[in-house]
Amino acid sequence: VATSKGSELIRLAAQRSNFFKLAATRSGYNKNDPDTLFLLGLFSLLEPMMEMPMPEIIKQLPISKELADGLCRKKQDLSVWIGMAAAIEQGEWKMADKIIRLIGLNQKAVASSYYDSHVMAAAFFDVRPRKDDN
Repeated sequence: VATSKGSELIRLAAQRSNFFKLAATRSGYNKNDPDTLFLLGLFSLLEPMMEMPMPEIIKQLPISKELADGLCRKKQDLSVWIGMAAAIEQGEWKMADKIIRLIGLNQKAVASSYYDSHVMAAAFFDVRPRKDDN
């Protein structure tokens, strides 16, 4: 995963993890635990990162059956979050809006959470040497 594509996937997975947790918390969503949603976002791009099918990857992960089913798109209340993120990332606004309503999230909370998660990921991965590191 040392390629620029791999680096971008890692950054995007970090963004998704914060996005899901923030959007759920800010919308008052309580169907799934925010930490489960965080892990869902974090692991959601393992398939293209590892270039392996998700069912093979999850065999190696110590995660709940609920999370494994969400990652394999078997558990709709979790997998729909991945669909929402993909729709937003691809600029498919009508689909994103439909999914946001389906999940029962607040649109403004989703928008602010997406923005904030982008800022958080950018800050986390922006590793510049400090002036006193010469």
